[in-house]
Amino acid sequence: MVKKLYNITLKLKTPSDQGNVIDFTVKQSDILEAVRVFNEKFREWDKRIVIYMIAKKSIHLLLAMEKEKGPENTSARDIRFFAAYLNSVKNWHVFSRNNTNLFESVNFSLADTQTAKDIVKSINTDSPLYIAQREDIDYFSELKASVMNNAQEDGDMSDEEATAVINYLIKTKNKGERSLEKKASLTEIKKILKKWM
Repeated sequence: MVKKLYNITLKLKTPSDQGNVIDFTVKQSDILEAVRVFNEKFREWDKRIVIYMIAKKSIHLLLAMEKEKGPENTSARDIRFFAAYLNSVKNWHVFSRNNTNLFESVNFSLADTQTAKDIVKSINTDSPLYIAQREDIDYFSELKASVMNNAQEDGDMSDEEATAVINYLIKTKNKGERSLEKKASLTEIKKILKKWM
């Protein structure tokens, strides 16, 4: 069962001259191959990734962790095999001045189940991104609401979980069937927070 979900954005850490002009969208097949190999290697162990957007200078992905780790112990290092595959097998080392550290994470945040489902649902089903990752996208689509709810069973919520839920409400307040409910919840949260300003 998935214990934690993370939303990650990667960009080249120390781009070489070639890295400064690279457009990740033309390297989509390399990226999707690295995802496939990563997921084949780690699926039965404890983690899985899905790429939901490839931009010109950044790669956006979800990471599902099945083993419990403290937030301070989880980082982009958990997907280093993905970067290592691109570096060594697909020759991405030419895009970086540092052959041992290809990417840096410019976003590494906790996500909740509904956010992950909304993200994968937004992937165009006719796109190569969807077709190449269909099985893994289905995995994220079918996540149960129990993800990240371990603390709720004890009647408590961690700071990280609270932050993830608030971020989700802010980002999706105008989307989905429950948009009015999200806006109402945000209004209540803001009333509470205003007391501390």
